[in-house]
Amino acid sequence: MKLFAATFIASAFCETNIENKIARFRRDAGYETIPFLDKEAKAWPESHNVEYRQNGKIITIDDLDMYVVGEGNKNAIIWNYDVFGFDSGRTREYCDHFADNGFLVVLPDFFRGEGLTVADFFPAPDFAALAGFTAKHTNWINIQNDIDNKILPYLNDQDITTFGSMGTCWGGYNSVRMASYAESEYSVIFHTSHVGLIEGNPNEDETSIYEDVKHDILLLNSAGEPESVRADGLMNQILGDKFQSVDYTQDHGWVTRGNISIPEVKADVDDAIQRALEFANDYKYDYSSASILAQSLISLIICINL
Repeated sequence: MKLFAATFIASAFCETNIENKIARFRRDAGYETIPFLDKEAKAWPESHNVEYRQNGKIITIDDLDMYVVGEGNKNAIIWNYDVFGFDSGRTREYCDHFADNGFLVVLPDFFRGEGLTVADFFPAPDFAALAGFTAKHTNWINIQNDIDNKILPYLNDQDITTFGSMGTCWGGYNSVRMASYAESEYSVIFHTSHVGLIEGNPNEDETSIYEDVKHDILLLNSAGEPESVRADGLMNQILGDKFQSVDYTQDHGWVTRGNISIPEVKADVDDAIQRALEFANDYKYDYSSASILAQSLISLIICINL
């Protein structure tokens, strides 16, 4: 997992050319240029909406806690968080946002209460902690067990048989892997880290995982993701028309942790969340309209028979 630790840090801190891109972006947009390593300009350590109060509840299925919010009327989203875990950044706030827009959102605590902290990255990255944490938790057999035996049965109990997935950072790995499920209809991934996670596991292969993808995936990339997840990269080459991406000149992690007091960060956060919502809405099934249509057809059949 040393390779992933290096990849993750490269994404988080980026390279000089990306620093120059962001500085140029700020100038072109009319904003004062802030030094790249200034924490106020980065998506680190994190930024909260102080007025936010969560709308959902935490339930427990066997040993798996899940933050659940919304009704959904048979439209569900499985939200896959970043390395900071179950209650970090604006993760639950965005779960609530999608719930307010007609989805049942389930946020599983795959880490069982664990998560990395800012101290693992600042003032210097703890590579041993990063490698150990990702080796422990990026285990598809364990994740799949949670999905198959806890999350999907819960959705089935709500009379929901399909889902979409959202992923941020570490959660991008889950969303890509969930895209192989017949029950999965779409995936949206913000600043994904799945490439480093797959490359760091000698038992997994990026190409074969992409070949298992059954549906459309939208990637909303930061400046730090590798070329393989951008237009014309490996993922696009294999997925073809199932691949969509938008590139932002923001730091890795900006959607859920970016400093939204900086105007252009907030603008891109809002844009990415709106794009994700519109993408998910394309797959939303309106059961009330379907019911009305069914009733109309029944009435028509009755009239014809009369």
